Amino acid sequence: NAPFAREYARVIKEPMDLETVSSRLGSSSSSTPYYKEPADLFRDVKLIWDNAKMFNPEGHWVHEQATKMEEVFQRMWVNSKIDQRWSDIHNRRVASFLVKDSAKKNRKGSSSFDEAKKEVRDTIISYLQGKWQCKPAMFGVLTIKGTVGKYANGQGRLDGFRVLKNKSIVANWTRKDLQDSRSASHGTLQFRIAMNGNSWKGHWQMVNGSSHGVWSGVRIKNNEHVPVKKPLPVKRRVPVKKSVPVKKKKVNYKGWTPKRGSCAWMILKLMTDSYLRDETKVQKNSLVEDCVDMSAGKKSEEQVLEACKVLKNDHMILVESLRRKGRVLELSDVGRVCCEYLFNADLKKRNFNEYSIDESILNAKG
Repeated sequence: NAPFAREYARVIKEPMDLETVSSRLGSSSSSTPYYKEPADLFRDVKLIWDNAKMFNPEGHWVHEQATKMEEVFQRMWVNSKIDQRWSDIHNRRVASFLVKDSAKKNRKGSSSFDEAKKEVRDTIISYLQGKWQCKPAMFGVLTIKGTVGKYANGQGRLDGFRVLKNKSIVANWTRKDLQDSRSASHGTLQFRIAMNGNSWKGHWQMVNGSSHGVWSGVRIKNNEHVPVKKPLPVKRRVPVKKSVPVKKKKVNYKGWTPKRGSCAWMILKLMTDSYLRDETKVQKNSLVEDCVDMSAGKKSEEQVLEACKVLKNDHMILVESLRRKGRVLELSDVGRVCCEYLFNADLKKRNFNEYSIDESILNAKG
């Protein structure tokens, strides 16, 4: 799109894209790499996001995506610690350009490798005195006395301690057991000691300046590497008192009760089961059929209907009403107490309303 390209060239004076960055990174393997420092690479990638936000107005999807990608890139850059690794390899101290402007200091005529003042040096060297358990384990225990340290069972030696202005420490290391092998037998170690004085961590380099890994140490106190964690106190098991089952009180009912196995008894049994299933109303036709099935055909429908009539009219245990789907039956207040007495069922615990019972009806003996 020629008009679009002309407009882009008019607005963006220094275009940049990821393909160009990738090709420049590929040339880094040659004798004359394009990027001399990590800062050069960072500026090119940042230029991509700045151009995208400059050409596309705020609110445009390209502007929003460029902002998000810039945040992700900066977070990945900080987590990769590429500045520190590059400075370790090239033996140069480079401050990250992602720090706040307020943290930057203009130090004219001074170098980061200048040594600290004598009182600062003496204080830091005093913190180094003692025994340290090293990691990796091949270094063993490091013992520092004065400005000389011995490690690896006396085969290794640290000397030439220098404290820099940034409070990091540089020392020379040598290994007697490696002098006759192909491995480098000496190099440098640059590390920092923790504020509590109980640990330090740094990078050690070979004689050719190549970084070989992380070297750290933890102070040994009372002939112990790391203080042993005290075992947690064993909690005594408190015997749980077994709950004694509360005996259920018998319902005080002196009214009429049907004979076991009779039609009335089977009807009340089916009504109690329906109440325990939260079904307070039962269709009359289905109740009659279930009652006949319960008696295995020994009772007829006429006998069951007659028993329902007796329970409803004579003993006021059942209440019959007409609904849209037909006639339904439910237990009355007296019927609930009677069923609790007959079948030892706690119908009061169901979600029923409180009911009042006439004592004269309960004590009536038919």
